[in-house]
Amino acid sequence: MVTGTGSAGTALTLSRSDHRHPAVDLADQTQIDGILPIDQGGTSRSLVMQPGAVIWSGADGLYVGPAGTLGQVLVSGGSGAPTWGSTLIVAPVPANQFFGGPASGPNADPTFRALVNDDLPVVSIAKGGTGQTTRQAAMNTLAGAVTTAQFLRGDGTNVVMSAIQVSDVPVLNQNTTGQAGSVANAITFNTSGGASPGQTYNGNATATISYNTVGAPKADGTDATGTWNIAISGNAATATLAASATNLAGGAANRIAYQTGSGATGFITAPTVTDTFLRWNGTAFDWSLNPLGTVTSVGTGTGLTGGPITTTGTISFSVPAVGTWAATPSSANLAAAMTDETGSGKLVFADGATMSALTIDNANPYIQFNNGAAVALAAGRMWYNGSTGSLNFGMGNGNITQQVGEELFVYGKASAAISDSPLQIVYQTGTVGASGEITFAPTVAGLTDGNLILGIATEPIANNGFGRITTYGIVRGITTNGSAYGETWADGDVIWYNPTTGNPTNVKPSAPGIKVQLGIVTHAGSGGSGSFFVLVNPGSVLGGTDSNVQFNTLATNNLIQYNGSFWTNIAPGSVTGVGSVANALTAGAFLTSTGTFDGSAARTFAVDATSANTASKVVARDASGNFSAGTITASLSGNATSATNLAGGAASQIPYQTGAGATGFIANGTAGQVLTSAGAGTPVWSGISGGTF
Repeated sequence: MVTGTGSAGTALTLSRSDHRHPAVDLADQTQIDGILPIDQGGTSRSLVMQPGAVIWSGADGLYVGPAGTLGQVLVSGGSGAPTWGSTLIVAPVPANQFFGGPASGPNADPTFRALVNDDLPVVSIAKGGTGQTTRQAAMNTLAGAVTTAQFLRGDGTNVVMSAIQVSDVPVLNQNTTGQAGSVANAITFNTSGGASPGQTYNGNATATISYNTVGAPKADGTDATGTWNIAISGNAATATLAASATNLAGGAANRIAYQTGSGATGFITAPTVTDTFLRWNGTAFDWSLNPLGTVTSVGTGTGLTGGPITTTGTISFSVPAVGTWAATPSSANLAAAMTDETGSGKLVFADGATMSALTIDNANPYIQFNNGAAVALAAGRMWYNGSTGSLNFGMGNGNITQQVGEELFVYGKASAAISDSPLQIVYQTGTVGASGEITFAPTVAGLTDGNLILGIATEPIANNGFGRITTYGIVRGITTNGSAYGETWADGDVIWYNPTTGNPTNVKPSAPGIKVQLGIVTHAGSGGSGSFFVLVNPGSVLGGTDSNVQFNTLATNNLIQYNGSFWTNIAPGSVTGVGSVANALTAGAFLTSTGTFDGSAARTFAVDATSANTASKVVARDASGNFSAGTITASLSGNATSATNLAGGAASQIPYQTGAGATGFIANGTAGQVLTSAGAGTPVWSGISGGTF
């Protein structure tokens, strides 16, 4: 349906009585105008759809609401717009969670969360609570009235606040403080010294107990008179005239008692090692392994002569060197004292020993290393790395750790400063001369002999300084990510010498540049964290080292020919055995030639073609891509950009598509008929009658 204001028009065509307008295409903006109201099936509004939104009704038409987020639910807004809110259960939730508003702060959407104290109300005692908000207040409430000197006491039925009862207190066989109301069995003092002689203590009042002066000592042992002939048991602080004291107070197992002063006894602590002696050092007793004493005789077989020996005697050694060593016990003196010492070695009893001409023999002629993975590098140091299983040497300059049997180096003089990081290629520049060393430097651009490239820098070497480079093995602790050379290297990349820049590259060079392979990136690292396996392949050139190839000066278009002894280069005209061709090549139909090709001279062959319509000629396009030809009779397949005529049909027939890529023809109709569509079928000719169109 179309809304809006219409306008009158005119038509000069006939219309049929059964003529009907086609339906309005609402998707065609040229066929509609205005907005269809709700009471006519429309929306009264121009709506823009949104994925996931809902359409709701307002007072003046339909609206498209906003889209919610995943898991939300639609909440009614009464007569207003609905909104999206949180759903009650959006997903499985953990245990001990509840659905509620925020734990604190302003209002917010409810969520699942743990309980907090503020979520719990104060529960009265009648409901099983305490009616209080603090522990002390809860205890006071549950106890009832809080009265001084009363306690929670069970009366057989309930727990109530009550004073302690006599029946609650058992017979006490221990010291007590305070007062009890009464004591069942009273204590009566029969000696003087109480509050009054014969006073009874029943707990109702305090009483003072004191000693009676009858010659007995006080508690501190003083004021005793007379002689006491009694057996003492237990421990006495000081036993002056006891006939027999069984034990002394204090000390510990295996300690020896001694007087530290008048009337004071102490204990000597037991020694911590065996075969020690108790010695008086002039101030106190102590334990000693070598007690001082007087030698009175010398046993046989000791190497000592003389005796008996007094405090003024002399001990003599039968070997004077032994006496020298005894007086000055150094390793050199001990070596001199050894009768089987040849003088070619030293006896050393310390770490960090210096030894000369060391020979390992006997039943176990080997050196066993422990794991030295944490050993610090130093020139001349040797250790075993248990982590890698390698025997290591610290090389000269203190910069290189050589894994024995896993790496090879070249020692020489730097003719230019060498840096070991990032990865740097080193090549031979000459020799030092009488020293027998070579000179080397970082590679430069334009090298043509791959055999000059020696290896990879493995330590920094100053200009004119001496050092080593690696020709085989792994170089560690260098930058190998390629960033220094404008490239990005990865683990496993093969690295080459770049003849254009002189730098390493992961791009294989192209001829005529030399192709020298340096090795493989074992770890592409930055900041000196990478490693590189050096395996130099200097490459080869044809005829460079081949024993059966001998080239003279090479020239463009030279050919290689075997002369019966070796391969050599020759000019094309000097090639022997190609003076004639057994089966010559002659131009045939549609070809032109400057002569028969038999190998004796160059010949040119061309296609005999023209863009003109010429008999017995191959058709060729002109410079514009066009050509002329007669009638072409052929079955065509595929599509033509522009076809002037269609094959088939008859005069006045109309072509139509019978399918995709297939064309047919509609048979002729009769005069006055019109072509009527049959939908997906073949259009047909039919008559017309009066009416309005």
